[in-house]
Amino acid sequence: MSLKEISDVTMDKTIWQKRSRFLAQAFILSGALNIALLATFCFFLLGERKNQVAFDSPPAEIFSDNQKKMSNNAEVLNVFCEKNFQELVELLSNKELLEDGYSKRDFALAILVAFHQFNLEKALGGGSLQQRQILFSRHSQGEAIDLTIFPGLDDEHYKAILLYAKTERWPLTSQGLFFEIKRSMEAHQLLDSTLEETFCLSQEFLAISTLMHRSGFSLPKEELLEMLSQGNWRSIEQLYSQQKESQDLSVERGRSFLLQYLDQRSRKAACLLLKNDLEFTVRRLSDDQVLFVLDCADYKEKHAYALLKALLCSTRGERVFRIAAEKLYASVGEPMPAQWNLLQTVQRFFPEALKQSPSSQPPAEVAPASQVVSVNMEKKGKKGKYIVQEGDSLWKIARKHRCSIEGIKEINRLDSERLKPGQELQLP
Repeated sequence: MSLKEISDVTMDKTIWQKRSRFLAQAFILSGALNIALLATFCFFLLGERKNQVAFDSPPAEIFSDNQKKMSNNAEVLNVFCEKNFQELVELLSNKELLEDGYSKRDFALAILVAFHQFNLEKALGGGSLQQRQILFSRHSQGEAIDLTIFPGLDDEHYKAILLYAKTERWPLTSQGLFFEIKRSMEAHQLLDSTLEETFCLSQEFLAISTLMHRSGFSLPKEELLEMLSQGNWRSIEQLYSQQKESQDLSVERGRSFLLQYLDQRSRKAACLLLKNDLEFTVRRLSDDQVLFVLDCADYKEKHAYALLKALLCSTRGERVFRIAAEKLYASVGEPMPAQWNLLQTVQRFFPEALKQSPSSQPPAEVAPASQVVSVNMEKKGKKGKYIVQEGDSLWKIARKHRCSIEGIKEINRLDSERLKPGQELQLP
């Protein structure tokens, strides 16, 4: 092969090599462009799908970026109503603005105070607070709620609120503490000692405890808490409000308070009245109230036995007589006679109450227990004097000296049962 032919072959190879490199580069570039176009298509497709999901999502997705722009105050409040105490506390640091100049932390605080009994006054150390009322409809209950908002609170206020909420064991109002105690006792759970101590330091509990002690119905705080948990908050709130206006520590006020709990079917109140005020229980309670006390009584105690005998010698209706007789026979382990007779029952258990023989004494003329006591005391024909001591009540004095409350009131011309230490009383 000549030199010219060799040169031509070499040149042809160089040309094809250049063309091959160009084609390879073009192919790589084309692939890269295809990949870029595919990625762009997927990006826009997924973005459109994301927007569609956000648009179709329920109002509860209030914290997504897209949904924030769509939210109004009512939607935020409805979402916050479903959150628990700790979740709302965390939102107290969220200053994101909503409508009308309110922020999410404003609404979280309002829900804490309204529905979780958060003690805002104690958290801020007292002082007056601005308050505004807003009306919104709660979706879960379908009712309009008048909610209190607290505008005018700055960052320092919210720092104090957050500190109190996160460090205080029970950052609740007295009402919130009461609900926690009631919930624990109804579930038969062991009561948290710190919860018990916190509620016992509340003004409401101290007012009740003082009334019970001074009116002669004193009982340990554990039993008082048990009785209160068997009622409602309204009774506690009403008494505290009344005691602030007038410090009435009379027996009448104590009885009135216990009767509220008796009507709420408090077994502890029933036992307390029976143990400390037998005469009032027999003479002043309605038939339904007396029957409830009978149902709650422990017939191993002398107070219950005395109540049964007193009722059989009262002027109440047939229903009370029969149930009292059934309880009385059961308490001594005897069957009630098939042909039951009131006079036979009274003669069997309380013969001294009869003025005549059972055969001639009609049921309607059975002497009331209080009359029997009065007659027996009058027969003694003696009088004595007594100086009232601190913590005394007419019931205690009457029981100690074996006389009736009405007798003491009559001989001393007392219009009420209020006594003063040092007061001199004539005793029948």
